[in-house]
Amino acid sequence: MAAYNTGSVSVTVGSAHVIGNGTDFTANIGTGYCFKLRNYRTWYEVASVNTATHLVLTSRYSDNAYIVSRNPENLASVVAASTEYSGTVSYYPVIQNSFVINASLEKFSDNGGGVLTGDGSPAGSGTIDYDTGAWTVSLGTNIDATANMTASYFSGGSITSAPYMIVTQYTAHYLFPEMGLNDINFQYIYTKAMRKVDAALRNLVNLTVTASEDITVNATPYGFVLYSPDGTKHRLKVSNEATLTASVIS
Repeated sequence: MAAYNTGSVSVTVGSAHVIGNGTDFTANIGTGYCFKLRNYRTWYEVASVNTATHLVLTSRYSDNAYIVSRNPENLASVVAASTEYSGTVSYYPVIQNSFVINASLEKFSDNGGGVLTGDGSPAGSGTIDYDTGAWTVSLGTNIDATANMTASYFSGGSITSAPYMIVTQYTAHYLFPEMGLNDINFQYIYTKAMRKVDAALRNLVNLTVTASEDITVNATPYGFVLYSPDGTKHRLKVSNEATLTASVIS
């Protein structure tokens, strides 16, 4: 396994964007590679590489230590006979599932996908853009007097100039978990790898091969010896034509 860690990065909790400083992501990183801040536990998958200093993760960066409560923030004045409202909150990115708008007689809650649903009858609807803080609301219940519309939510702070690592090489069959030098998850990764080895060995001991004809496989320089249920040994030989043949060993 190799890791790319040139320069440093900045991430913002609640955002999937990673901004590099002194990095060359375009030349060294690809979709599907694994990213994490060096002194943190959580790995993230790279969704795309936009420039040498900008990549996007498949999920938004999360760290409870960098989440700030914004409660409440005044958004607008709700007036009688008006049902459509929009604006931008003061702080973003907005943390998913945290955004709530209180519009006098109706409260709108975030479903985690950027959709706001009111609790009125009929229910109103709305949207929240987590990255830009832009919101819209369409009231389902009219009010008779002016009232304040407020938002309660959490926004994400930034971790700047942080050392990082991106895994750029994987095991051949993608079965073993990857581990970097001095990885703080060593015990978990090692245990998971050993369990895979143990399961593979057990399956090998219990392996039964049944075939009425020659078996065609990829050519390999290795040979195999298998035992049938009655104890007879069979030698398996792979020819240059990639044909696997079995013969009884006396």
